[in-house]
This record gives sequence, structure tokens and C-alpha cells, in this order.
Amino acid sequence: VLNENGPLSSTVIEDLSTTKLYPNPTTGIFYLNTNQKIKSIEVYNLLGASIYRESPKINNNKCEINLTNLPKGLYVVKISDGKSSIQRKLIIE
Repeated sequence: VLNENGPLSSTVIEDLSTTKLYPNPTTGIFYLNTNQKIKSIEVYNLLGASIYRESPKINNNKCEINLTNLPKGLYVVKISDGKSSIQRKLIIE
């Protein structure tokens, strides 16, 4: 994304699209790899109910999320930096 600051200057703005979620599928423990400041992570089941929410602790651009208590299935992970958010599908096997 380019943001014009003047007629001859521009600044590249990082966004959440570079955030990686792995491994996917997972057995319940997965990792986020990002260079952004993440404000919250929410996990939704396919009915749209929020079943997990956390303000993650990111160390070395990585954080671990443990969802081993959830049943196998398909989930939606919403990652927010406070200004924007992205959603990723997550399969727990």
C-alpha cells in the first residue's frame, strides 16, 4: 500500500496481509509470524460464535496459540492490529 506524503515522496505502509499462520492443518497448536503489532486474535466456529480471544505476546515476530481443547473442525481466525483485521481459515485435525 502506498501513501503519498507529497508530490515526489511516498511511504510503504506494512499491513496484516504479511501475517502467516502455520501449520495449517494443525493438531491445535499453531503459530503466527508477523512483523506487525497484533492487538487481538479471535477464533470463531462456523456458526460465528467467538470461542477464543487473546491479546497475544509476540516474541521475535512469532507467537504460539494453543487450541488443543477445541474439537476437530474448521475455524476462522481473526487477527487485528487495532486499525484493520484479516481472517484466516484454520483446520484442527
